[in-house]
Amino acid sequence: MKGRGLLASSRMVFVLIALTVLTLISILTRLQVVTAATNQPRLQVSNYTVEPEIAVAGKPFKLVITIENVGERDAHDINVTLASVEGQPTLQYFSPLARGNGFFIDEIEEDESRDEIIKMTTNDKIESGTYNLVLNFTYESSGGQEYQGTEIIGVTVLREPIIKIDGLKYPTEIKQFKAGEENDEPKIVANVVNASDFVVNAVSVSLSGDLEVIESSYYIGNLEGGGFDTYETEIKDLEPGKYKEKLTVTYRNDFGEEEQVTEEFIVKVKGETTKDKEPKGLWASIVNFFKALLGIGN
Repeated sequence: MKGRGLLASSRMVFVLIALTVLTLISILTRLQVVTAATNQPRLQVSNYTVEPEIAVAGKPFKLVITIENVGERDAHDINVTLASVEGQPTLQYFSPLARGNGFFIDEIEEDESRDEIIKMTTNDKIESGTYNLVLNFTYESSGGQEYQGTEIIGVTVLREPIIKIDGLKYPTEIKQFKAGEENDEPKIVANVVNASDFVVNAVSVSLSGDLEVIESSYYIGNLEGGGFDTYETEIKDLEPGKYKEKLTVTYRNDFGEEEQVTEEFIVKVKGETTKDKEPKGLWASIVNFFKALLGIGN
């Protein structure tokens, strides 16, 4: 019986030793994995800016990227590629200027960073919105171990409406007249042209200044690309003088922001003003009194 008890006890000790050894092996393996993970370079985009902040469709802009090594080893032979628009196989409407879509950095040391400037442009057919650009990294440790990484960079693009005031016509000089008198009814006429190839929303026209007109404002609404509308109004009766006027066309871009174009002009009205008809000064009043009394000048 004693022999059997000793055998069972030996087996138990063996099992405990085996479990302890396996546990130690597991712990050491994990420590090796953690050590390997921490003792390596790791690149990321720590900051980026777009200049201007909103890129205008069809015009150049700059992408300034800060690449930082947040790992615990130096990174070598770094290749960075601006690969595509997120969800698309290519950069689509985006194109780099004066260089390819990739660049090389020989080294970024631990806890150091590197700024890179990428000059780009977009096709003028791009729609307004925010586009996520995919940036891919490949790099090596000093021991030749290869690593990869991907970052996303957001670029906001705005299509710029091209609204013009065309064919503005107005009388540069007219004779004084009053309502009801026979007159050519001097008019102010202007065409509002959408030279863009897309619809521009909430287009309206307003005339500001001292002229009295029949219609000082006109709402067009949505104006088709390549289309135009005409603003026309008549001038009311007015006193002689010089009138500085401003024609303003207001509209909204794709982000709902109000924009406007203006054109200023001057209309001169010839005639005798009320002041011209009045005696000037006390002496003139006395002279006029005696002329009237004596019948001189009648």
